[in-house]
Amino acid sequence: MKRTLKTITAEYNEAAEAAGLKPVKKFKTKAIAEARLAEALEKATAPAGEAERVEAVAAAAAAAPVVAPPASRAVGGTGPRPLPTYACDPERRREPKAGTYRAQIIAMLLIGATMAEVREATGWNERQAREGVRLLHYKCGYGISEDPTTRVITIDGGEAATG
Repeated sequence: MKRTLKTITAEYNEAAEAAGLKPVKKFKTKAIAEARLAEALEKATAPAGEAERVEAVAAAAAAAPVVAPPASRAVGGTGPRPLPTYACDPERRREPKAGTYRAQIIAMLLIGATMAEVREATGWNERQAREGVRLLHYKCGYGISEDPTTRVITIDGGEAATG
């Protein structure tokens, strides 16, 4: 069955009601409608407490705006890999310049964010996002860890992480 803009709008309004979002009368394009439907379905099916974390991550990403990223030259990819755990070195820890990608990622990871959320906020591909998070340890001295079940990446608060 072919999905029309009208049927996508009806599906969005059902998902929006379940997620507590405002219903819409009409979308401008089918692409916008499908993207908003995917967001509404994700929010509607998110576990309890997950919606607040997602909103906090989005707010942290928006609070540290950066310039548009350059066009990527990377091609392909093998998909998400688990992030290694890096131990924290408080003596090497230094604060990044305001308004940089590094500052934006740190703000997101202090709350806890997934790699997909980092990629969405920065506009980077998988490899660039992994390197950006990894370099927080090597360049700035932050301890990085990832929960294997939820895939949420966090910055450790000074204690050494194992792994």
